[in-house]
Amino acid sequence: MSNQIVRTPVDFIHAVEQRFGIITWDLAANAQNCQVNDDREAYFGPESKHGENAFLQEWKGLGNLAWLNPPFADIETWARKCAESFMVNRQRIALLIPAGVCTNYFIDYVKPFAYIFECTPRPFKKEVRDVILALYEPSHYVGRETWKWR
Repeated sequence: MSNQIVRTPVDFIHAVEQRFGIITWDLAANAQNCQVNDDREAYFGPESKHGENAFLQEWKGLGNLAWLNPPFADIETWARKCAESFMVNRQRIALLIPAGVCTNYFIDYVKPFAYIFECTPRPFKKEVRDVILALYEPSHYVGRETWKWR
C-alpha cells in the first residue's frame, strides 16, 4: 500500500503535461495529492475506490499517461511494476525517482525500458538530491537527455 504524502510541485506537473501529455492516472496518491486534474479519483492509494494497494492492480488502460512519484523507501518494487506494466500492457508511465543510476533497480527496471530525463532544476526546492523522470513509452527509444523543464 502506498503511503504517499509528498505532492509533486504543480509547476513541474504542468511542465510534464506540456511535454508528454495530460496525466490521466496517479499510481501512488491519496485524495489530497492526486495529480490528475480532471478526475480527483483516478488514483491508487489510501481510500481509493479503485484500490488502495497499487501493486495488486493491473496497470492497464489507464489513459494517456500514468504518473508515479513513489515513496522513495522502496523504489525497486515500484520500478519493477513499471517495467512489467510497460512490457505486458504497453501502458505509458512517467516515473519520478532519485537519480540513482548505479542502483540495481535502475539497471534492472529503468534503464532497459525507459527514456531518462535528467531534471534541471530540481523540482523539489527542499530536496538536495537530483531526480530523473523515466518515461516508459512505446514510441520512445531507450536513451537519456537533460531536461531543462523550467
